[in-house]
Amino acid sequence: MLAARDRELDILGVIVVAAMTAIGGGTLRDLLLDRHPIFWITDVSYLLVIIAAAGGADGHHDGRYRWRIT
Repeated sequence: MLAARDRELDILGVIVVAAMTAIGGGTLRDLLLDRHPIFWITDVSYLLVIIAAAGGADGHHDGRYRWRIT
């Protein structure tokens, strides 16, 4: 959230960064261990939780920054 505010990302940028961070390690693990299909492809609830958390984080900023919808 702090990095997003400093870089002035819009809500879509925050969701993309959150998703890359949240599922990146598990995806790399699955690829290295040759596990198929990848965990977040078989269970979409991971992505839904990431989107909800990133969107919900909008309400918890300190008031100095508002999301830009571009």
